[in-house]
Amino acid sequence: MKVGIIGASGMAGSAIYKLASQNKDLEVTGIDNHLVVEDIKKLTGSENWINTPKEQLNELNYLKQVEDVDWLGISPALTFEAGPEAAGYMLGNDTLLYNNNNESKVTSGTMARLVVNEIVHPEHHKERITLVDE
Repeated sequence: MKVGIIGASGMAGSAIYKLASQNKDLEVTGIDNHLVVEDIKKLTGSENWINTPKEQLNELNYLKQVEDVDWLGISPALTFEAGPEAAGYMLGNDTLLYNNNNESKVTSGTMARLVVNEIVHPEHHKERITLVDE
């Protein structure tokens, strides 16, 4: 199966690319290229990078109109950081998730595991899901 990783040079993209490339059934290509956008705008200094989440929200809205492609949007927890895969994760839909410790955090390793799992054994189709480390 052919897989394109958009943003393969970023924190999550590089973790996803590395994990997906280890699967012999996947032909992986790296491509260098959210609903809490209003909250992000309020952060000091966000004017320097707010266009990225704004455009991601535009992309999600576009994908919701596409009918002939099976797509999946994955939004990380509020804190998204580099790190190894967690022991487990929880999924949601269009809500910001918090784990049992009241943390909204996910690592790039956990994100990579979810993405590769969805590529190899898809469970979600034409929808956006959210993710948090347990």
